[in-house]
Amino acid sequence: MTSAVEVTDRTGAGADVDAAWVAGLVRGVLRAEAAATSVHVVLVDDAEIRRLNRRFHHTDAPTDVLAFVLSRGAEEEAAWDPAGEGPGAEVVVSVETARREADARGLELRAELALYVVHGVLHVLGHADCDARSRSRMRAAEARHLEAVGLSGALFAARRRRPRRAGREENQGPK
Repeated sequence: MTSAVEVTDRTGAGADVDAAWVAGLVRGVLRAEAAATSVHVVLVDDAEIRRLNRRFHHTDAPTDVLAFVLSRGAEEEAAWDPAGEGPGAEVVVSVETARREADARGLELRAELALYVVHGVLHVLGHADCDARSRSRMRAAEARHLEAVGLSGALFAARRRRPRRAGREENQGPK
């Protein structure tokens, strides 16, 4: 299966979010990580990501990004998608949360979205952030990918130190 990227905007935020830029960001991460998988990025609002978070993570609150691996390996791929046309992973990003967080921290929406997209793609590629060691490795990978597109990973340091909102699980979304 070759790496393919599709972006679907379910928010109508097309004027604010350049789907081609998002797709290019994902392609860059896949290329740098030497990953051959297809990724579907879905841009949603807080209501939709809250619904998905409740359904799949049993947390009734919006979050910034959710990542889903849809297949692992050729045998599983053939089992669910014999033609090999579907994505291997889906990354769902709340544009509404990104806008709110970017405004609160004085960042451009694009920078906040980049963090969420990179974080989600790294999750589907096997990176974890469930303990201090894995979180440190993931943060280093995030910084590399953000810097590759001209964004400083340091821009997001303040967000990582902010207190967690009630209802969020430790392994969900960027910190």
